[in-house]
Amino acid sequence: VLGLFVVTGAPSVRQHPNFDNFLDAGWSSVFATAGLVFVSFGGLTKIAGIAEEARDPGRNVPRAMFLSWAVVSVLYVAAVWVMVGVLDAKQIASPEAGFVNYTPLSAAAGAFAGRAGLILLSAAAMAAFVTTGNSGLLAASRSPLAMSRDGLLPGAFAKVSARFRTPYVSILLTSGFMIAMIALLSIQDLVKVASTMKVILFLLMNVAVLIMRGSKLQNYRPVFRMPLVPWLPIAGIVTYVGLIAVMTHKMDLLPLLTTGVFVLGGTLWYVFYVRRKSTPESALVYMVRSVVSKKIYRSTLEDELRQIALERDEVVHDRFDHLIRDCVILDLPEPTAAGQVFQLAAKELAPRIGVDEAVLVDLLHQREAQSSTVIQPGVAIPHVIVDGEKLFDLLMVRCRGGIEFAGTDEPVRICFIMVGSIDERNYHLRALMAVAHVIQEHDFTRRWLAAADSEHLRDIVLLSTRRRDPAPG
Repeated sequence: VLGLFVVTGAPSVRQHPNFDNFLDAGWSSVFATAGLVFVSFGGLTKIAGIAEEARDPGRNVPRAMFLSWAVVSVLYVAAVWVMVGVLDAKQIASPEAGFVNYTPLSAAAGAFAGRAGLILLSAAAMAAFVTTGNSGLLAASRSPLAMSRDGLLPGAFAKVSARFRTPYVSILLTSGFMIAMIALLSIQDLVKVASTMKVILFLLMNVAVLIMRGSKLQNYRPVFRMPLVPWLPIAGIVTYVGLIAVMTHKMDLLPLLTTGVFVLGGTLWYVFYVRRKSTPESALVYMVRSVVSKKIYRSTLEDELRQIALERDEVVHDRFDHLIRDCVILDLPEPTAAGQVFQLAAKELAPRIGVDEAVLVDLLHQREAQSSTVIQPGVAIPHVIVDGEKLFDLLMVRCRGGIEFAGTDEPVRICFIMVGSIDERNYHLRALMAVAHVIQEHDFTRRWLAAADSEHLRDIVLLSTRRRDPAPG
């Protein structure tokens, strides 16, 4: 309908005094108005709010946001151009008379298309209100649900209807809050508060990108990465701070106080509820700690980011993932002979599968004597068959100094040792293929050698994009 409004209204646009003296009130008024209409782009955050329910969110959510921004921007600019071009200034607003036209697009449609245009655009506006409210409720109700799961709100907000599979407590809370704001604030104050909160939200998003990218968290693996970091988020932060300053200067006392109440309320809630209920580690703390100490300890934030990545990519763990999650990892800093690695591995694996340690060492040496298990420069997968039934285990080795295998020029720094009984031969082959897929991932060797500790090594394999095997072992 907006497209039809622009196409049919464009011929009626004339040279109009409204287009003259665009900056007669100065740039501050332009920026204040830009900040005021920021709420019009609130739909962008709604897209991100329902990412959990989207298919392939890493690809589709950024695409949807960019396309929405482009389409909405073009339509808004074109529609305002037509509206200003066909209406007199006093038909849009008259501050002297205290008059503000809250339906200027409908009035503009009536000016060039008569009563039919007025009715059509008014009906379209009503439909837009309904769909926007519905989508806003859908997206906004997901925030209390996610916050409750993370311990930021009481557990009641995570309750989901058994029949409709919807977070009914969050929906009721969000609906009540929206109704209260609409009832208590005038439309102008409501728009000012909503726009200011959106600007603050986008400002904090840019700050978050700077901190997350600067923290060098291994498990922070966004599918879409903001370009030109740190310059682009810094430019965004400076712009939003300027907008907030201009809006605050131009804003009346009521919306300013309302915004302050929201910010203060959120801060107090964090201090007196969130910090007592959970102890999440921030990326900022992680970044500072990694600068202070070269030894980066295991971070709870890494575990959270790993789980987010698994849910985002819809990864369902197979048997190989469970093996990796529970396996022993040897992290050797110094150059080591293959025989010594076999002894260390046998010492760990023998009690896990009920095999004599000396027998296991001998089997590993025999297998290596038959043919080298180095499958490519720097990577080896020693694997042996042992007596017994339903036995299979593996062990991962990272040796920064390199493992010395006979007949190889380049030392091995990546090693997967597998031990299984004869009845597990089929899975033995599948596990070998899984390892082959993992080590072929882009930048695997660099990430493997740069990992801070054994848990980071485990995460590298668990977060791999290999095709999971649904078949039982």
